[in-house]
Amino acid sequence: VTWLITLLLIICVSSNTLVVSQSPDISVLERQTGRISCCWTVKAQRVGVKWIKNQTMIEQRIVINEPEVSQNERPHVCSVLILTNLTSRDSGRYICKVSVELPILTEVEGNGTTITVKVLYCVYKYSNLHNIGFYHFTFYSPFKIHQERT
Repeated sequence: VTWLITLLLIICVSSNTLVVSQSPDISVLERQTGRISCCWTVKAQRVGVKWIKNQTMIEQRIVINEPEVSQNERPHVCSVLILTNLTSRDSGRYICKVSVELPILTEVEGNGTTITVKVLYCVYKYSNLHNIGFYHFTFYSPFKIHQERT
């Protein structure tokens, strides 16, 4: 009897295999927003999603799937991590872990997405014209975007 239950569990799990994929690596200018996604293909009412950077969990959420939507209409479900006002400290590898509790606890990790935050460099000149001082700023980035501000 126990071998039959084990066999049925294996069949149920293998027909509903949890596959996790993440968005490709991105480069973002500092102070901008970065968005990376984690998608999975499994029929489950409730899915746990954890985002991890440098072995530290930075976000955890529970995703509740709509039972009225068939798997054929929506073959995968995604969770998006949005990071705002990025700095160089936010650069690194972000890994998504997806867990499903039923029929048995299953946790699958994505391959990871690397975020590279490009730093803006600021060059300024000070001018004293008619005893009124002002700064002239020029911002340089690795993406060759030049902005001048006075």
